[in-house]
Amino acid sequence: MTVLREGILGAGVNLFFIYKFLRILTTPWENTDAFKLGIIDENGTILRKKRTLLKIEEKEAYTIMHRLVWKLKRLMEKVPFGKSRLASYAAALWLIKEEKSFHGNDKELQES
Repeated sequence: MTVLREGILGAGVNLFFIYKFLRILTTPWENTDAFKLGIIDENGTILRKKRTLLKIEEKEAYTIMHRLVWKLKRLMEKVPFGKSRLASYAAALWLIKEEKSFHGNDKELQES
């Protein structure tokens, strides 16, 4: 079995995907390309299925990663105060706090 080692290239790829994930998570629905192309509405509800998308820019605005992050975002919005921009940033910080070895408590994280 091959052992995968995280070198500079692997760390760079991981950083790129984390950045993209957090960027999609914190972007308001109205500012997404999918909203501008009529694929989703202002609440993130899917208006057009993936198989009906024909143009390249439509397919790039609605990838598997977008669907994954948007499902998580819609789930977070069901929680009280989950629709606020601050909640999106707090969730993003919570998701990356282990990666950066944050040794404080959750109260300190909420204050930052």
